Amino acid sequence: MRFPVGTFYRWKYQLQGENSQIAWDHRGPALIIPNHVTIPDPFLVSLFFRIPIAWVASDANFRNKTMAFLLSLVGTIPIAKRMGDTSTIKDMMMTLKSGKGVGIFGEGERTWDGNTLPLLPATYKLIRMAKVPVFVPIIKGGYMALPRWANKPRRGPITIEIRQALNSQEAATFSLEQITERMNQVFQHREEEYLTGKGFIYQSTELAQPIELILFRCPQCGGYQTITSRGKTFSCTSCKASWELSHTAVITGITGTTSTTISQWLEQQRQAMASDKSSAPPNEIIFSDDNVDIWTGYRDNPMKPLGKGRVGVSPSGMYILDQFHEWNQIKGMNVVFQNQVDFYVNDTLYSLKLTTTSGYKYQEFFRLI
Repeated sequence: MRFPVGTFYRWKYQLQGENSQIAWDHRGPALIIPNHVTIPDPFLVSLFFRIPIAWVASDANFRNKTMAFLLSLVGTIPIAKRMGDTSTIKDMMMTLKSGKGVGIFGEGERTWDGNTLPLLPATYKLIRMAKVPVFVPIIKGGYMALPRWANKPRRGPITIEIRQALNSQEAATFSLEQITERMNQVFQHREEEYLTGKGFIYQSTELAQPIELILFRCPQCGGYQTITSRGKTFSCTSCKASWELSHTAVITGITGTTSTTISQWLEQQRQAMASDKSSAPPNEIIFSDDNVDIWTGYRDNPMKPLGKGRVGVSPSGMYILDQFHEWNQIKGMNVVFQNQVDFYVNDTLYSLKLTTTSGYKYQEFFRLI
C-alpha cells in the first residue's frame, strides 16, 4: 500500500521530505501532530514513518458505512470534534501501549488560510499523559495544492518538514507548562511567507473557485454571500468590486480595491462580522441561507433528514426551519469536510449541508458568541 500511494503523491504533488530521516529511524510509540492542511494529510505524513500510525478522525467520517469500514481497516480512531471524548483518549493510550504511533491534528480542524492554528488545550494534556516522543510534521505548499475551500486539487509542490518536538526523556519529564512552551515554538508555519519568492506554480484553470466559501463578506459594501468566483478572479455581485488570486495566496485588487492576503481578508472579515453582530438588534437576522438540507442524529450514528429550508443567525440565536434556538443551547459548532456545518442543540446533532453558499460563516459567527 505504501509504495503505490507514495508513488502517486510524489508524482501529483512533487512530494519531498525535509529532515525526514529522524521519522523513518524512530521505533516504538510516538505522537505525530502535523498541521492540518488537506484531506490526504494522514497518507502524506505516514509515508515518512516506518511505524504504523493510527490516525484520529472526526466521527463525521464514520456516519457513512463504506467510509467507516475503510477507516476501520487502518485502525482509525473516531473523535467527536469540539466535544469531550474520554473513549477516544482510552483508544489512543491503548494504541501507544502496543508500540504504534498515534496521529492527531491538534488544531482540531483543517486550516482555512494555510497558516497554523493554535493547538487545542487538550493536545498539551494528551502529550503530558502519553509520555512518548512527539513529532511535528509541517506540511508546506499543501494549501495552494488543495485549499480546504476548493473543489479540485492543483498540481504543485508539497514539502513535509519533520520536526521533533520532544524526545523520550523530555516527554517523560516535562511539565505541562514546558510542553506548552515547546509545542508553541515548534508548531509554527505561515504559508504565505513560505510561498513568497519560491516561484511555485499550482496548475489550475479554477485557481480562485469557489473562494466565496470562505470570503463570504464583501469588504467594500459589507454584503454577505455576494462574492462569486471564476477562473483566477472573483467579484462582488452587489458593488462590482473584483480581485485576482495568485499562486502565493495573495489577493490583488482589480477595480480600485487594495491588495491583501487570504489570512488578512479573513481577519478583517471576522472583525467586520463582530461589528455587525454588536450593532444589530438581538433578533435581527445577520445572514441566512435558503434551501439548506438539514439532518439530525448523534455521534457516528447514521443521520436522518429533518427537512429542507431556511437557516439564519441573529445576535441572540439561530433559526432552523420554524424553530429558534438560543446560543446557550448550541455547542460544538464546526465545519466538517468542505462545507457541512455540524453542531449540537442540547443532545441532538444537527448537520447543515450547504452547496454554493458558505458554511464557514456559521462557524465564524458562533465563535463570536
